[in-house]
Amino acid sequence: MNNNWIYFGVFLDNESRDKLNDLALDVVQSDWKVYCHHMTIAFNDGSEKSQNAYNAYKQHFGKVTDIYATHIGISDDAAAVKVYFKQGTLTNFPHVTLATPQGGKPVNSNYITEWYELKTPIKLSGVIKSFNKK
Repeated sequence: MNNNWIYFGVFLDNESRDKLNDLALDVVQSDWKVYCHHMTIAFNDGSEKSQNAYNAYKQHFGKVTDIYATHIGISDDAAAVKVYFKQGTLTNFPHVTLATPQGGKPVNSNYITEWYELKTPIKLSGVIKSFNKK
């Protein structure tokens, strides 16, 4: 069992991050912290399910994949885009955190309840990899 990983997902390339950064700056207050970094596929919660997902995906680590932002959601605690990822995730819904207010945490994107469909989906690209303990 590999417990060195914290989460794995699609880590966005610079062009994709720039697209989402521009969107974030259009919809959140200027003092919010912008992320636009990755879409989590699975978080290591110590369960057999998360470890099985890691083992199934590790053959894909290093591969470039596309995801599509389809909706935007904003609450008092976070802003995010829902994304379509054909392989699926272990998260409540696939998303990329755009920003949080000062002192906020990206995990708050999981609690956004109001979503609005984007007129045109935004194609994003990134590499599948894990974020490991240091």
